[in-house]
Amino acid sequence: MCNCKEALLAYNFKTDVFAGPTQIDLDPLCNAIIIKNAGNTNLIFQGDIMIPGESKAIGGNRMEILRGRIDLGFTLPVPAPPVPQNLAFITQKFYLPSDC
Repeated sequence: MCNCKEALLAYNFKTDVFAGPTQIDLDPLCNAIIIKNAGNTNLIFQGDIMIPGESKAIGGNRMEILRGRIDLGFTLPVPAPPVPQNLAFITQKFYLPSDC
């Protein structure tokens, strides 16, 4: 049993790398995500086009969790690069189960 007035919220994060279209199930306790397009093609994140080098952060407030699935796809920019490379980094911040 926790005798503290307000318990600390423990969290961790993980980063996954994707090089092709995919669907990602979020961690059940996901509070925030960061998306980075590290390739030279356009990244389609939930229907939003992200150009090469672009990143996006979606943060949650304290005690909020993000539910659902992430859909990723890739398209060629115009003009197309000589050697297309799809590459996306997805970082999820998630709460850890508490003993309190």
